[in-house]
Amino acid sequence: MTALRFFEGWKIISGSSKGEVQIDNIVTLSNEVKRTNIFESKIDFGVANIKVSELGIAFVIDANANLRVYDLWRN
Repeated sequence: MTALRFFEGWKIISGSSKGEVQIDNIVTLSNEVKRTNIFESKIDFGVANIKVSELGIAFVIDANANLRVYDLWRN
């Protein structure tokens, strides 16, 4: 795990060195989103940072400055 953020006290957003992103609901103890890295290459796409806005949008930035956006209300 290379990055971890909480949202509203009921969701955890985590990223890994392999570029995987998971969104877990800690109230229902369920995994809501699991996205794997589709780039099976030698380039490093590990998650470098995660920012969460008050509006419920997670911004995930990888080691190459690529941005992925997740809606935490609707998944």
